[in-house]
Amino acid sequence: MTRAALSAVLACGLVSVAAPRAAAGPAAVAPTFTRDVAPILYNSCISCHRAGEVAPMSLMSYEEVRPWAKSMRLKVANREMPPWGADSRFGKFKDDRSLTPEQIDTIARWVDAGAPRGSEADLPPAPTFASGWSHGEPDVVIEMPVDFEIPAQGQVPVIDFFAKSPFTQDVYVKVAEAYIAGLEQFAKNGGDVSRMASVASFFISRIDSAVDAIIETRLKASKDAREQEQLKSIQGKVAIANGKQTYEKYQTIFSTPRWKALAAKGAQTQRVLWASTSTKNPAYRDVLYVEELIGPDTVDTIPPATLDAFRDHGKTRQSLTEDLPSAHKTMETAAKLGISMKEVTDKLTDDGVRLFSEAFDKLLAAVEKSSKSK
Repeated sequence: MTRAALSAVLACGLVSVAAPRAAAGPAAVAPTFTRDVAPILYNSCISCHRAGEVAPMSLMSYEEVRPWAKSMRLKVANREMPPWGADSRFGKFKDDRSLTPEQIDTIARWVDAGAPRGSEADLPPAPTFASGWSHGEPDVVIEMPVDFEIPAQGQVPVIDFFAKSPFTQDVYVKVAEAYIAGLEQFAKNGGDVSRMASVASFFISRIDSAVDAIIETRLKASKDAREQEQLKSIQGKVAIANGKQTYEKYQTIFSTPRWKALAAKGAQTQRVLWASTSTKNPAYRDVLYVEELIGPDTVDTIPPATLDAFRDHGKTRQSLTEDLPSAHKTMETAAKLGISMKEVTDKLTDDGVRLFSEAFDKLLAAVEKSSKSK
């Protein structure tokens, strides 16, 4: 190597060694609520954390979020919030609201920086939500029979609340269709439909009590012999006729190819449940509403006294499918006379909720009295 070449190499080496380090980049900019945190909350949290929803506090605004900043950091770091049980290792899920590691880090750095607000110009528009029912108004709302307050601390024993809801036949069809659609979706998602069970509940003797009261009032006011004859012809018959028509629809719905495809996977039909089958009118046979509503795949909540009477002198036969033309005629006559089954069952629902509420209040009062006496 020549002296000139060696000098050049040494010179390059000296230059390389002597070259100063590149200046460090600017310090990382701290996240702000308006620019960085609000978009995360809007996307994954405020469907629950807003006024009127299930979460205990709203996270819509900076003023609402700021007091919860440290707690929020802990909850997202532990992946307790937002709640999301699906495991991403097994696929991508629709409407996934879980946070990415980057989003969790953003919230942590924001809290560490003192939870700055940021510029209002950076704040994205808040999402809007439909008023009322988020998934469309349901066909029927079954209310709790009594308000139940859960204490902030301690344990609450398991308590069953029962609220019966009678369905008119049109609503029953919708209920049965919803059950089938739910099973289809469940099966599509890999669920075991054989583990699912459901009933549709109908008041029985209470329907006749309500309809008979209407008939009695109409009979007292009517001067028309034909009308009187029609009113008397359906007296004490509407509840059983309604039950038979319901069972007829049950058989039709759960015999279609659509249902058979689910049955092949082990699905159980949505059985019809007869509630209130004690006889209220002493002029009627005391086991009337048991004997006349017997058929496969039904449930009868028989009161003890009625059950004893049926054991003593009741007669078993598959009565639900007997004389369907007469059942149809009874319901047609009721409709022609202007007796609305919807109005009857709506009133029964209101009365039933009130009665259940009063009974439960008495139960709670008795429990409280008993606990204080010990």
